[in-house]
Amino acid sequence: MTRQETLRLLSELRAAYPSFCRGLGKAELERVVEFWQELFAGETYEDAHAAVLELVSEGTKGFVPSQGAILQRCRKISAASSSLSESRRTLLKNAAEIRKYYHSLGIPSPAEAKRRGISYSDWRRMAETAEGRSCEG
Repeated sequence: MTRQETLRLLSELRAAYPSFCRGLGKAELERVVEFWQELFAGETYEDAHAAVLELVSEGTKGFVPSQGAILQRCRKISAASSSLSESRRTLLKNAAEIRKYYHSLGIPSPAEAKRRGISYSDWRRMAETAEGRSCEG
């Protein structure tokens, strides 16, 4: 995270927990910012922000979540996001292969046919004819 993002995250914690960093001098606050920035250097602000939101909403004791708890949740969110991205890439790859297959037959893909207003039954007949199969049902 950048320094600006670290400051933003700390401000959010301060908004949720007004006593957080209260009474610290300028030099001490600077050390807090530097420490948090170093600790969260490999994380994105979006993941850290989501982690803080989750932990604040789950907190019932009124204490600021520890840096370790935030970092652990941040990494969990990041891993889930990464896994979701992989699933999305797989789906997009499959969709591209389907589109390529139907284009090789000279007909639109099912999604393209729908956008063009071609009914499913009409598209199915087109596909079966292009694939050399008989139309049934």
